[in-house]
Amino acid sequence: LNALFPLVGSLRRALTIGLTSALLVHAGFYLAYAARAVVYPFGLDYGEGTVWNQAMLMFGPDIANDLSHPPFVVFNYTPFYHLLVRAFAAVGFDSLYAGRAISLAALIATCGLVGAITYRGLGERHARTARIAGAAVAVLMPVTYQPVQEWAMQMRTDMLGCALSAAGIFLAIGARARVVALSGAVLVFVLAVYTKQTEISAPAAA
Repeated sequence: LNALFPLVGSLRRALTIGLTSALLVHAGFYLAYAARAVVYPFGLDYGEGTVWNQAMLMFGPDIANDLSHPPFVVFNYTPFYHLLVRAFAAVGFDSLYAGRAISLAALIATCGLVGAITYRGLGERHARTARIAGAAVAVLMPVTYQPVQEWAMQMRTDMLGCALSAAGIFLAIGARARVVALSGAVLVFVLAVYTKQTEISAPAAA
């Protein structure tokens, strides 16, 4: 039985390396595909047009327009994402491409934050190599989820909300009982809710 333990350990390491490598290759292919999708000149989903229209009208007089005549726009999201899109558009970026780029950058940030949370959560009770392996898998896992794959290359509010929620969790874990640091986490959680009003699970968990 004792002779089997080294074999089991070697098999576990091989499986970990194989899984991580497969996830890394998958993430690379996806990010290359998503980067091309960001500058695709036509709509990827009908919802993009709604968000784009909202971003262009949200900070003008039409935000409180009478819905009995055009433009018939319902502002169904909170405004932080739209504000970022407008900021990029104001300095010359195409607003559609900027909106998609924000989503893709938010995915990358979310993956990094999930990895950092995992590394910190494993704690000193685990070997450093195990913490790195766990964090690496955690970084790469979100890219395997179909909703994330779709949202991260579209002009949508979802991924920015996820990134801000993950940032709030990361800050809250590090803050512990320190009021100033915890206030930073609260601010990020507020921005998440002002990106998408349903982003309440992360602050509730924190």
